[in-house]
Amino acid sequence: GILVLLDFAKAHGELGWLTHPYGKGWDQLQNVLNDSLIYMYSVCNVLEGEQENWLRTNWIYRGVAQRIFIELQFTVRDCNSFPTAGGGSCKETFNLYYAESDVDYGTNFQKRETQEFGATFPVPSVEPTRRGQVLPGAPKGGWHRGEGGGD
Repeated sequence: GILVLLDFAKAHGELGWLTHPYGKGWDQLQNVLNDSLIYMYSVCNVLEGEQENWLRTNWIYRGVAQRIFIELQFTVRDCNSFPTAGGGSCKETFNLYYAESDVDYGTNFQKRETQEFGATFPVPSVEPTRRGQVLPGAPKGGWHRGEGGGD
């Protein structure tokens, strides 16, 4: 059977993601999609030049799970919709990273401790998109999931 380790759709506004850079750029928003209230993070700093914007979950205890299936829902704006894209800071892709750990990193998390999942997610349109991916088995106690890259 399937065991759900983390479901942000049922979080009802308490998303709890950790942002980088802290306190700069990311906004938590709510919107209606298909008659359902959804909560999301948004960043759009195309006028600030080159940047990295990360979202990271808290530590996810894996229990007996040997594989994890991740489903993401995201929307990205077309960079051509901005009159000036900040010298190349507008991106229409993002990367998925993970870090295996026996304990929660908390705020001591370092990007260098992550591994790229091996996929850059291009956005073929500005419609909400769902992508599912399977992470390899983890020999340790759990995962941190992070999304990094552009706007």
